[in-house]
Amino acid sequence: MKNKKVRNIVLSVVCVLAILISIGAIWGSMNWFNSKNNPEDDPNKNIITEQEWNEEEQVRLKVNDIEKKHQNAKGYMKEKDIDVLFDEVCEYLEEQKELGLVKDYNRDDGISIYIKMKSGMGIIVTPKIYGQLRSGSELNIATFEPVKDTFQILVSDMLADTAALLHDIRNYSVPKCADMIVRLKNNYLYNSKFTNDTVTVEALKNIGDYKIVIWEGHGSHNSEIDSILCTGEYANYGKYIYDMIHYEGDEYPRVIRHSDGNLCVTSEFFNHYLKNNKMDNSLVYLGACYSGYGDGVLANSLLSNGAMAVYAYSDSATMIYEMLMRSYIFEVLCSKNKDRIYYTVEEALNRAKERIGKKDYYDPERDIDSLIGRELTELKLFQKENTHFRLIGDSGIVEEIPTTTRSRITLSKNFTGDWQRTTGIDVTSNIIINNVQSDSFTFSADLYYGTDSDHIGGMGELSGKATAINENTAQYISG
Repeated sequence: MKNKKVRNIVLSVVCVLAILISIGAIWGSMNWFNSKNNPEDDPNKNIITEQEWNEEEQVRLKVNDIEKKHQNAKGYMKEKDIDVLFDEVCEYLEEQKELGLVKDYNRDDGISIYIKMKSGMGIIVTPKIYGQLRSGSELNIATFEPVKDTFQILVSDMLADTAALLHDIRNYSVPKCADMIVRLKNNYLYNSKFTNDTVTVEALKNIGDYKIVIWEGHGSHNSEIDSILCTGEYANYGKYIYDMIHYEGDEYPRVIRHSDGNLCVTSEFFNHYLKNNKMDNSLVYLGACYSGYGDGVLANSLLSNGAMAVYAYSDSATMIYEMLMRSYIFEVLCSKNKDRIYYTVEEALNRAKERIGKKDYYDPERDIDSLIGRELTELKLFQKENTHFRLIGDSGIVEEIPTTTRSRITLSKNFTGDWQRTTGIDVTSNIIINNVQSDSFTFSADLYYGTDSDHIGGMGELSGKATAINENTAQYISG
């Protein structure tokens, strides 16, 4: 009897073990299947060893050394010297192909060289040309400036200030453009400011969280991978490895390395991380070279994943032209026309081109010979069909804004003690108030739909009686 009981216990244990082994086999098969379809989900898959990374890093460093021979003390080179540089780089890459480290490479004369490494990772060589942006319920606004504190940006900003005076406009910084939108309506929030090395691949994975995205930084293009955006993040082994290999079904890797060591993102990056329309009818401004090159593959990857409209540059853009166009476009977008309707993204672009120029002719380093037979850069607009994107608070998309006879304007004292308009839906420029009284005051002032009278719909005169709310604030209500 005792032996029978022991035998039953043993059989029960064996059955339980068999069941557990079967479940483990099924689970393992599912994991194997998933890892084959989603390699990045397999934590045990060692795609690239540290030794492979270091070997390929030596190739990148050598290419970067070749670049430095053609650069000046500030790290820039002349456009006419690009072909000589590319010849030297390609000669070196041929040697590395024979050694097996480089699988292949693609040269686009005058623009870039894309290198396919043995591991499947990619490296792009884009010469740094001075003055150009190549290479290198709540509505949230995000700004990205991966090269904000560089000498090139600082000098270009000063030159843009001078150029703005010639066009009778203002040159606004990227954050100032965002601040203009915030003042437009209270449910826009601007709490996400990414600059320099905080412009990371991880930050760009979350770009779909923002209603308005303003990018000012380097970009490039190669026919093998199309357009890219350069981040401010340096590449290190072990980070974003799964994004840096070439998946079956993708046109090219999501993330590649620049020859200077920084990481760049391709359209496949946005197709992967913004899929299922993660961008909720957003407006994106890409102040980067080649961001709208050709058919606009990069810009359209944002549209196809939920963006409503994307501004992007057709070719290599100068910083001066980019700064002026961005400043004026957002100024117009935050303004109303004479019919008291906010301008659409298309209207804002057309007015900017009329004011500043349809093409970019601001490059002081580019000689006449280099312009012959070459199409100058322009800012292009990519948007969903049958849409008219306007900047207003609730949804950012409005077909028509009704006219009202009742308006509210808030006035406050500025730092000099003068009364000035600070909020309101009627106008976008300052109103200086005279004849201040104790509890209320009358005023008369010129008002503009924008910063001047000839480009946004004229000016008029406003007069009335404003009631003081406190010592430094007053309010005027018409109608």
